[in-house]
Amino acid sequence: MERIDDLQISGYRIIQDTDQFCFGTDAVLLADFARKTRSKRTLDLCAGNGIIALLLAAKTDTPHFTLVEIQPGAADLARRNAALNGLEERFDVLNMDLNDAPSVLEPGSFDVIVCNPPYMEGGRGLLNPLDAKAAARHEISCNLAGIVSVCGKLLRYGGHLFLIHKTSRMADILIEFRQNKIEPKTLRFLHRTRQTAADLFLIEGTLGGGKEVRVLPPLILYDENGTLSPEVKQIYRS
Repeated sequence: MERIDDLQISGYRIIQDTDQFCFGTDAVLLADFARKTRSKRTLDLCAGNGIIALLLAAKTDTPHFTLVEIQPGAADLARRNAALNGLEERFDVLNMDLNDAPSVLEPGSFDVIVCNPPYMEGGRGLLNPLDAKAAARHEISCNLAGIVSVCGKLLRYGGHLFLIHKTSRMADILIEFRQNKIEPKTLRFLHRTRQTAADLFLIEGTLGGGKEVRVLPPLILYDENGTLSPEVKQIYRS
């Protein structure tokens, strides 16, 4: 069932389909992580219904976004969300396999790439490749190595890749970054509460960057009462 939600910024709204994969806090945090990096052309891989590009369009002056999404239903929502918010001139939505993107998009043409990828490794259990929720969570149509390889081809030299992922995959991510000449530059660990270990992390990498990593203070998602922490509330508002 479809619904329209208010993003509570710049009057933007988003159409979501509850039968597909609705956006969560991780998408909001990734958009906030990337927002301070200036960009003329931003690429959103695994774009879903377009939430990250919508938030960046509302919070930055980036003139052009390209969204790549393999699920036809999600890509259609992304196009409709662009139209709903008057962003047709700033958004191009491509319903395609991201692995094919380097043959369609100009190599080295993006200042920023953002990606909220499937977290779970493929090949574990039987999954329906046509199930939108399964595809959003599991590496069915793409995997980590393929995503980073594509980013290495499409980023301009000195361009920035912003990713959110499970801490359990950190070693894999760092290896893939280095193998594709994307140098890890900034890390931030996300903790559900102050008492829990980090489950997710944000990472920024720069194509051709120097070998220096900055670790930001941890981001606590929920306070002792189980409500969003003051910092996360501020991220939603700003």
